[in-house]
Amino acid sequence: MNGCSMNIGFYFFDKGLSGVDCSRPDLGNPGVGGTQYCFLLLIYYILRFDPKSYRVRVYCSSDCFFPQGVEKVLVEDIFEGLTESKRRGDDFIIIKDNKDQQLARFIDKLRHRIVIWGHNFYFGDYADWVAKSPSVIANVFVGRQQYDRYIDHPICDKSLFIYNMVPDVVGEKKRDNDGKTVVYLGALIPEKGFLVLAKMWKYILKKVPMARLQVIGGGNLYSRNCSLGRMGIADKLFEEEFFPYLSEEGELLPSVTFQGILGGEKYEVFLSSSVGVVNPSARTETFGMGAIEMNCAGLPVVTLGKNGYPDTIENGVTGYLCHSYKGIADKIVFLLTHDEVNERLGIQAKEQVSRFSPKNIMPLWFNLFEQIAQNKLIITYRRPDSHFFNNIKFVRILLRFLRKNCRLSFLPSLIKIETVIYTYLNKIMKK
Repeated sequence: MNGCSMNIGFYFFDKGLSGVDCSRPDLGNPGVGGTQYCFLLLIYYILRFDPKSYRVRVYCSSDCFFPQGVEKVLVEDIFEGLTESKRRGDDFIIIKDNKDQQLARFIDKLRHRIVIWGHNFYFGDYADWVAKSPSVIANVFVGRQQYDRYIDHPICDKSLFIYNMVPDVVGEKKRDNDGKTVVYLGALIPEKGFLVLAKMWKYILKKVPMARLQVIGGGNLYSRNCSLGRMGIADKLFEEEFFPYLSEEGELLPSVTFQGILGGEKYEVFLSSSVGVVNPSARTETFGMGAIEMNCAGLPVVTLGKNGYPDTIENGVTGYLCHSYKGIADKIVFLLTHDEVNERLGIQAKEQVSRFSPKNIMPLWFNLFEQIAQNKLIITYRRPDSHFFNNIKFVRILLRFLRKNCRLSFLPSLIKIETVIYTYLNKIMKK
């Protein structure tokens, strides 16, 4: 920044995190949602790597503890947060993607400079707004696969991707593969696929009777104030849905342990486990941070090979990307019963985590900040180079060619078509 100081605002959605110590995210996730953790890491490493060039303000609504050097501003909601950010003179503010149409109209009227950090997939109408809004100066996707899903839409002209960073908090510790422990990491909500794993658990037990399942996470991961069911681990309806698959005669199987929400101590579980599982449905996954956290401990990961997971798991190298739920179960069994392969994948997984280290990721953010400061933001199209069948990427490539090169801009982008289909099917299901 050449001695210049830039004021960067962040709106941190911290509902239900009152009193949570988020001051040292470099030591591991303190037990918050993955997106919240990513915000904390970016805030922390901006101030650690270049505290003289950047001033960070965080707008939030609770009294959780942020990294040293952060100026915290308490606000009621994102509307007040954006207003305060502009009033206090922030050069721009980084916010998570938010599909609220009222918020979109507010942002356009406010005319503050906004950088959207897209941790979720966008529907067509939201992508349209991001592309057209004069207030949105950049849209940052969290991975290659997420970016590729929008290459045939105008939002691509305003978008880039920067992988989420994951600090290696395990260091030189070696994993002690016990040959029996499967560990699930994630929120216990329908979108994160735990039901898929629950349904296959008895099948896994038949193949490996000594297998054990450690479940890390809870239904209250994203908000500590949400209501939980009888077991105290997830929403009542969701508990009732998955419990029959993990029980016999109304009692939880002795092979299953619910650890609840863990902070840095989860790495000790990883270090004594055999196989990691993250969201085996792959729904909503734009990156899959849990997979990298497990890899830090040299733990190979098994999940479904779609959405964001091809960015974070290399099939047959750091874990397995499967084509079916049956394939996931079989690969879990395979890794439980093949120690040499398990060890090899674990070592390779550990070696790969440096791709997502703060040292390698932060320069990309600083480059973006520099361009914004100089009003010379350069967005370059990144042509897809692999995983062409993931979310039928090959169709998006064709549509981009037709829209851009053949000047057939009247053709709808695939995300617009998908949104129409999704909306129609959703209406039918609600009838």
